[in-house]
Amino acid sequence: MIRKIFFIIFTLIFLFIINGCKKTKVNTIKVLNENFSLNNFFSIKDSIIIDIPNKYLFSYIKDISVFKNGMYLCVASKKFPILKLENNKYIKNIGRIGQGPNEYNFPLTKISCDSTGKFFIASDGPNALNIYFYNGSKLMKKNFYKLKRIYD
Repeated sequence: MIRKIFFIIFTLIFLFIINGCKKTKVNTIKVLNENFSLNNFFSIKDSIIIDIPNKYLFSYIKDISVFKNGMYLCVASKKFPILKLENNKYIKNIGRIGQGPNEYNFPLTKISCDSTGKFFIASDGPNALNIYFYNGSKLMKKNFYKLKRIYD
């Protein structure tokens, strides 16, 4: 009896699939007759010219983040590691190396942002990852994790 029910259900499902496949169109993919280039969607720049005062010169760029309110560079500089640019022109620097408020303890490595426009700056110090939050006016430091040595 169970075999008979199983056979009937299997046959009905098979007929339903066969019937459904006959009604679908074969040519469902639209064929484009024109060529298009990916350059129409975005562009890649090999270099940009940055208009920056001499006292903020740096060796190289460690990280770049582009936001709706400008571009931020994480650069290799001893005094001013984060620079804000708009239209490739210097606007301001954010923080500096040091121990006081609005200062970084260690060299910075990464810069990123979230959907609200706040950005995060990471620095690897000895046995720690420090994250700095910048809300437009001041830096706030948070130790993300701290490594501890386990002794035998």
